Amino acid sequence: MMAKDTCLECGKPLPANKELASVPNGRLVAFDPDANRVWRICEECHHWHLLGPRAARVAMPELQSRYDTEAAAGGGDVAMAVVSGTLLLLRVGAVPTREASELFATEIHAGLGKRLPWRFWVIMAALLLAMMGGFWLLEQSRWTSWIATIFSSKTYLTVFAAVMAARGLIGGGEAYRGLPRFVRWLWVLFLPMLVLNAIDERLPLWQRILSVGGGLAIGVWLGRRDQTPRGLRWQPGSDHLSYHDGAVGSAVGWAATSTLLFELLRELSVHAPKPHDREMAWRLWEERGSFPALLDSFAERRDADGLLRLTALTKSERMALLIAIGARLAEPPAEVIAGLEEAERVAAIAEALDNELTPPTPHAPLLPAPPA
Repeated sequence: MMAKDTCLECGKPLPANKELASVPNGRLVAFDPDANRVWRICEECHHWHLLGPRAARVAMPELQSRYDTEAAAGGGDVAMAVVSGTLLLLRVGAVPTREASELFATEIHAGLGKRLPWRFWVIMAALLLAMMGGFWLLEQSRWTSWIATIFSSKTYLTVFAAVMAARGLIGGGEAYRGLPRFVRWLWVLFLPMLVLNAIDERLPLWQRILSVGGGLAIGVWLGRRDQTPRGLRWQPGSDHLSYHDGAVGSAVGWAATSTLLFELLRELSVHAPKPHDREMAWRLWEERGSFPALLDSFAERRDADGLLRLTALTKSERMALLIAIGARLAEPPAEVIAGLEEAERVAAIAEALDNELTPPTPHAPLLPAPPA
């Protein structure tokens, strides 16, 4: 019988990993070759799902082979190999190692300061042209008069100007943190457009009021959300953190670490660090040696409510934090490892039940002893 491809705990589907033939579904796969156990772990609730013994025996050679070809990192008796962006292999009972952590840290340090590739700007330009073309088609619409009126260039330009002006005024300091300083004042350029469109008598009064009022309301809402300081909280000596971002909300645990990684990468892709900053960042990482130790070195800079703002760190310190996060992402997530003990207990119970239900192997009847 095939195992279900949905989580028994939260009901979320276990997505395809596109890497394993024997375990095609599940991006977090753990295996214990000594006990012949294989689990698929839910990314949402981190529940461990045990495969049957027959399926585990079939999958074990492939899992061991794929794990052995990758660099692994971990602690205790669990190590993880990052096979691809869609598959993480966890080896239970493995010897602790930091091979993958050091490799990831080195790769991130080597990539610091690299500009975004030209393909990125080509894609962004194509999307912008597609949006402009879509607005033009809506403006040319003759289905009904009100569609042509609402989607006129004056209307959406007024809304756009109002949104950008209000958002930049209220939340520009945090929303555009890490970008060149002049970007924080670009919202001023939208004021003339907003004023001219607001007094343009060629547009109906109701249309001007709705476009200006609606745009300002959206801009204020976005600005207040962006105004929320970006930062992180954690318990001393622990790397289980929560990341707070006014734009995308708060995240905890593994999701927080990943979100913080992309936030720091975004900033450093705009501001190319100097060689001195890169050297200082690597020195800080080597001195601390781990993500929790580096976090604790910043503890005194936290606000009264325990929030460490990213703006409280220097550029080299933010780069060191980025290196440490990269190294940490090569190790098993803490919230996943937390479920190992329960998973092993459930596996032991399942194996005991299987042994009780399995009928004993019949023995050949004893032949009578030959006559003397």
